[in-house]
Amino acid sequence: MTETLRVPPKFLQIVQELRRAIAAGELRPGDEVPSERALAARWHVARPTAARALQTLRAEGLIEPRRGAGTFVRGPAVHAGVPAARSPAEAEQDPGHHELVRVRTARPPNDVAVLFGLPVGSTLCCRHRIARDGLGPVEVSTSWFEGSTATAAPRLLEPRPLAEGEVHHLEAGTGRRAVRVADHLSARLAGAAEARVLHLDRPAALLQVRRVWRDVDSRILLLQDSVHPPRLGGLHVEWPVA
Repeated sequence: MTETLRVPPKFLQIVQELRRAIAAGELRPGDEVPSERALAARWHVARPTAARALQTLRAEGLIEPRRGAGTFVRGPAVHAGVPAARSPAEAEQDPGHHELVRVRTARPPNDVAVLFGLPVGSTLCCRHRIARDGLGPVEVSTSWFEGSTATAAPRLLEPRPLAEGEVHHLEAGTGRRAVRVADHLSARLAGAAEARVLHLDRPAALLQVRRVWRDVDSRILLLQDSVHPPRLGGLHVEWPVA
């Protein structure tokens, strides 16, 4: 039986190529990104296809438009106290502001196990990280994924950043594609360890964000829990409209 190779749609091929160029340093912060017209001509596609690719990268926080000037690769700066929520790719490819603490197998919180459809007490693989800006830590996060997933995407188990981001590495390794992302935001008091890492005086409130990527079968590809200190004021998130 011959296996058919699935070719990504053109707009996604453009996205992947520009992500690769940014991760490799071929396009650096402040560099201008090719315009819709230039991308359409290079890839032999209609301009709406090129526009969709740029819209996807803008939603991921990798590029930003500047009125009357064009579209440019974003730098690491945090803006106006309410930063855009960074994609996994953007966070991982920013080693000056991102620290991967450790990778391990552990028992997740009970609610995480239930979401994965596992009995309480089961184990999952996880990656812990700390993100910082010029003033200090701005995020502590943990990504949870199944061991079978890690077998197909083994670099997830290496204690080093992934230039393409966790989700894209998972998609490439497993052949599963994230088709739905859900965020749940809540507020709570910081625990002792969180207060220590985020340099907070207790009691202190935290913003907690749970982001869940699911595939076409509604199976969880990746679940990420992150907490943010109160000085950020909130999070701003944009999503592309398919």
